[in-house]
Amino acid sequence: MYFAAKGDIDGILITGGIAYSKYFTNLLKEYIDPIKLAIIYPGEDEMQALVDGALRVLNHKETARVYE
Repeated sequence: MYFAAKGDIDGILITGGIAYSKYFTNLLKEYIDPIKLAIIYPGEDEMQALVDGALRVLNHKETARVYE
């Protein structure tokens, strides 16, 4: 994405379950750090985000959207 954004980024965030792996994140940081700041945020928050979105729709705080 760095190249797609033509380098116009503040940093690179590595997240998800794979971010728990020190081996993997250290390997990635070797490539990323010379270019931009690498931030490691381990965790699988995707399911909670889906739950929160569904609850907003069910509680009429947000309208459901259809993506095609």
